[in-house]
Amino acid sequence: MKVRNRANQAFRQAAQSVAQSDSSFGAYYRAMRARLGPKQAIVATAHKIARTVYHLLKTREPYQEESAAEYDRKRRERELKHLARRAQKLGYTLTAAQATAPASPPEPGGEGRF
Repeated sequence: MKVRNRANQAFRQAAQSVAQSDSSFGAYYRAMRARLGPKQAIVATAHKIARTVYHLLKTREPYQEESAAEYDRKRRERELKHLARRAQKLGYTLTAAQATAPASPPEPGGEGRF
């Protein structure tokens, strides 16, 4: 991929490096990769990093590190809020239900296999 803008190239490299990290940017990249694919996820993450850097430079605030677990928790809350609003608009109400793990059927010939 030929990138002429050096800032763009630096932000894309930063986005690639956070792909496996336990940070909010890493969690964002993994969510975008699942939805958009790896190439667009790198661009989206690079854009998010660039917006964050711009905000930090503009406001002169220190960076507040956020873990991937915290990011996922906030994302889940946003998604539930959005779904509740959408269900209400359609005339439904959402109720929380306890999720149970489905029992996986035993593999045929599982005994004695390594």
